[in-house]
Amino acid sequence: MIKKIAILILGCATAAVLIANYNHNPAGIIADLEKHGDIRPGTLRYRLNLFGFLPFGEATLALPREEELDGVRVYHLSAVAGTAGIISRVFRGDCAFDSYVDAGSFSPLLFKQKITVTGKGEVNKEASYDQKEGVMSIAGTKRTIFPPTYDPLSAVLYIRRMDLEKQKGFQLNINSNQKNYVLNCAAVHKNLSVRGERHGITMVRGYISRRDKNPYHKSRIEVVLLEDADNIPLLIKAFAGGIMVSARLVEIK
Repeated sequence: MIKKIAILILGCATAAVLIANYNHNPAGIIADLEKHGDIRPGTLRYRLNLFGFLPFGEATLALPREEELDGVRVYHLSAVAGTAGIISRVFRGDCAFDSYVDAGSFSPLLFKQKITVTGKGEVNKEASYDQKEGVMSIAGTKRTIFPPTYDPLSAVLYIRRMDLEKQKGFQLNINSNQKNYVLNCAAVHKNLSVRGERHGITMVRGYISRRDKNPYHKSRIEVVLLEDADNIPLLIKAFAGGIMVSARLVEIK
């Protein structure tokens, strides 16, 4: 009996490693996307995995839209995410994010988030940014920020607009809630051969920490971007509190 249990555990662990390797393989992601057409800018759909192998939800990052906000030309960024499949039968959670980014400076003016969890209702938050004055306002409370400061969506847009081939490292200010964080990133460039075709990718590894040096609020993020397709994020991995969540690009609409 003990031997059978050991074999079962070993088999499950092996399967988990193989699935995680598949989900985190940039060349495999590119190959799967090319089966459905050209890789191009568009609305991006991701499959969310816990620890790289356990699927628990989906996320969608919409193509930026040009709009006006209080007479200012902006890019409207939006993303939604939620649990799916078997997990959603046990736990249901959904979130929606919107960022309005100044079309000239590419820094955010307004960030909105809505989070809904079964049994806990809906939580809405809104943060507005005065980048010139170095102030962010949430529910009437003003916070000092380090301009330019970004929310998660505008930070992704900023990174995608960078000439990553010339970047080895960079730093961004992050704040969408209350405290000021700093994102320190290093960029590594690689060439992949997928079915005989060359693809340039950039792997961005970042560490997020509080500006006040609080040692208990640290996390890590890794993003793989496809350079020859508008720096589309192929894979995103986030590490916090001993938990790793990854997002694998599965469809472009």
